[in-house]
Amino acid sequence: MNSRSGASQGSKTSLTSLPPEILQVIFSNFCEHCASTKWLDDPTKRPHSGGQAILRRLCNVSKLVCSIAQPILFHVFAFDVLRRDDHVRSFHRTAYFFLRSISMSPHLGGNVKALDINVAIKYSLCRCCVGSMSEAMSRNLEVILNSQQSQNGLAFSADQLLPKNIHETIIQFMLVLFPRLKSLTLSIPRDWRFDVLSTWYGNQGGPAPRRLLESLRSAKFTLDRQEGDTCTPEHRKCNHPTRESPVEMLLITAASSTLETLHCTAGALDFLPDLPRLQELCLEMRGSWSKLSPLLANIPTLLRFAYLSTNQHGPLAREVEIALEPHKATLEVLQIDFCWTITTSPFDEFLDWKPPADSRYQITSLRGFSNLRYAALEANHIWNFAPVEIETETETETETEPPSYKSLSDFLPESLELLFLDFEKTPGKELLLPLARAVSEGEHTNLRTVLWLGTQEWECMSMERKADENWLEEDFWKEPLPTELYNVRGDRFPDWLEMMDRPNTQPPFGTTI
Repeated sequence: MNSRSGASQGSKTSLTSLPPEILQVIFSNFCEHCASTKWLDDPTKRPHSGGQAILRRLCNVSKLVCSIAQPILFHVFAFDVLRRDDHVRSFHRTAYFFLRSISMSPHLGGNVKALDINVAIKYSLCRCCVGSMSEAMSRNLEVILNSQQSQNGLAFSADQLLPKNIHETIIQFMLVLFPRLKSLTLSIPRDWRFDVLSTWYGNQGGPAPRRLLESLRSAKFTLDRQEGDTCTPEHRKCNHPTRESPVEMLLITAASSTLETLHCTAGALDFLPDLPRLQELCLEMRGSWSKLSPLLANIPTLLRFAYLSTNQHGPLAREVEIALEPHKATLEVLQIDFCWTITTSPFDEFLDWKPPADSRYQITSLRGFSNLRYAALEANHIWNFAPVEIETETETETETEPPSYKSLSDFLPESLELLFLDFEKTPGKELLLPLARAVSEGEHTNLRTVLWLGTQEWECMSMERKADENWLEEDFWKEPLPTELYNVRGDRFPDWLEMMDRPNTQPPFGTTI
């Protein structure tokens, strides 16, 4: 081998020398939308945290690299008012520069696949941010927002272009400008109505069809909470109906035929839409609602269901179990969470909600959910901890605990892989030991992780399959959870759920099977 060939073999491959299709694959790993799509198939492929900044820098490398990186850069428009940099810039400034780029290069608009916008908190419209645009910038933004009038009739009045309304106007414009979005995440004020978009979409009599969210697969909506969403003990007898949600209803109507993932309030589904492709539903309950059973019965195949109730008027855990009856053979993920929300500060605080002393509250059994792999429940959903009053001849005594508890081992299906339980106080051994005993005797062979939260600390169950009586009696069947994993419950579908899809790796938290 001569020196020249040796040098060529030892040289490093430059970025610009790679084939475009290879660059496309590499760059897509920096895109939140592309990487999150891959993550569904392979949980090891998480979105890169600094992906947007990397893609921007790649656009300056060369014309070839820019031609590949720039379309990927425009896959996602993201803004979160809680993120410091975004709050300083303000939403309409960020949106202006994004829309101006598309106005100058219209072909980039076809690359937008996801909007992820949080403008729900009131101070997102603070005076310093609203005044941060120059007059020229404001005029240019108005021109952009009215650019669709000649093409499809979308027009905004002068009042809708005022600073107090500009955020709502920009988002309506974006939804029309990008009709083929795949993913939409919106956190917005509850008093928004999207009147312009609703009127525009409802008037389909023109020469061209008015397209809106015709390819949307994932929609996640959050409306800001208000005092009336929470029912404290003094409201026990009040009538607290679920309110309709016009914005959510409009967008769900437009995308109902293609939606696979939906997070919304119950008021958004009051009209019981057909959702033929829906697989994941996260439902937030803010009042009484009688349509849970007909809603779920109308969904062909539900794989993942999360239910959050912020007051005591919505369906109880037992009613959720009954409503899920049509999906006992297919449901893989179940999460039920009842809490009160205190909304006196910009950041929500949560308080556990105690159920009434009523046996109808508890779930009878999950045994029949033959495909269930992950369950996250409050202990109150399984056991009745309410004091039992015993009448005597002289006085009424209060028994502090019910005389017996149902067996957790008999309650759970054999298919279950991960279980999370939230206790109001540190649980007694009698609640969890039967499951540990069953695991040690070779039952629940699919179960890989059991963890629970008591008064102050997290604990997890050992998955030892061969254990003697001493192991059970001396509390070797449980262990504290590592401190760095205390915040695992940060999402309705926690990150550790990914472990279900990695059968060739160690189970979570270092437990062994």
